[in-house]
Amino acid sequence: MYYIILYGLIILSLYEIGTGKKVIFLFNCFYLLLSFVAIFRYGQLADYFAYSYLYYSPEVMATKELLFYLLSKAFRYIGFDYTIFSAFISGAIMLLSYPFFRKICRASAISLLVFYAYIFQMCVMGAVRQGICVALLLYLYYCYKEKGANWFLFGGVWLFGCLIHLSFVFAIFIPLAMKLSYYNRKVIFLIVPVVIIIAFIGFDLTNMLLPFLRAKASDYSDIAGQSVVFQVILRTLLILPLLNFYPRQETDGYYAKGICIVGFFLYCIAAGNNFMAGRIEYYYRVFYCLIAATISMAVMNRKIKQILLLYIVILHTFIWFKNIDFAIENGNYRNDVTIFNFPYISIFDKSEIREKAVVEREMLPYL
Repeated sequence: MYYIILYGLIILSLYEIGTGKKVIFLFNCFYLLLSFVAIFRYGQLADYFAYSYLYYSPEVMATKELLFYLLSKAFRYIGFDYTIFSAFISGAIMLLSYPFFRKICRASAISLLVFYAYIFQMCVMGAVRQGICVALLLYLYYCYKEKGANWFLFGGVWLFGCLIHLSFVFAIFIPLAMKLSYYNRKVIFLIVPVVIIIAFIGFDLTNMLLPFLRAKASDYSDIAGQSVVFQVILRTLLILPLLNFYPRQETDGYYAKGICIVGFFLYCIAAGNNFMAGRIEYYYRVFYCLIAATISMAVMNRKIKQILLLYIVILHTFIWFKNIDFAIENGNYRNDVTIFNFPYISIFDKSEIREKAVVEREMLPYL
């Protein structure tokens, strides 16, 4: 299932690059298929059983953010098990995100491929609390562009999201990122190497946080090790096309570029705690989907456009396989499971998780 979606989106993206046309019907089919994959999954990808444990342990869930705790408590009170709760959350994330991809990204297959390669795996299928926050952010951007919603509404949604996952506090910089000017090449080319050096030094942002944020950040105490070099290089490769991409001011491309660059800066500054840096980055990097869609629709040299889009497709195909490899390792899958045959396990064949992965003893009661 995973590979059908991947190769289908690659083919559709290449068609979009070659012809400049979009196939809205196929876009909708793939979006629906992604929604079904998320809704009916079982034990995949990261954090599935961790959230299952929290769901059935209200005394532990009570220590988490208030709104998510109340939502899970309501589902338990009604009598729903975790698979229903998980399906509801995943379905809500995909439903809230749809207007952004259909209307703002104009049904771009490339933007959906970018989403599938990273945010879908990390948030929709993994850290679902952050997935909710990302979906709220995308829907808010859609309202801002299509319905004239102002940024006072952003403040309300921001507070709401912080009560679902406190990392959403770092999304406060998004309105600022949309308003700053990024057309001074000298400034940008000076700042980028500085923040990359900061990332390699391994500055720990948690030391500068307010006490209540520092306490939460301690949950993500996976201090960056050897992988930080690779992670920073990968993100630098993502940001490089943006440095010579100059959309008109007050356009989607202009806003998305600013958001992505600020997200890159925040990641590098926080890279001393690689896990926390990645969690902060979600809210910014999701707008790379809009970058891809904007380049696809931009009036520019045809050859340059095709090269940029092909670069994005190839890079995100690599990112997809990299994240599948991480899922295999993180999920304790057996040695015969590789990045080329990673299975999709649904709620209709739960027993397959025992055949494909080694489930930790303490998680067995939550299968």
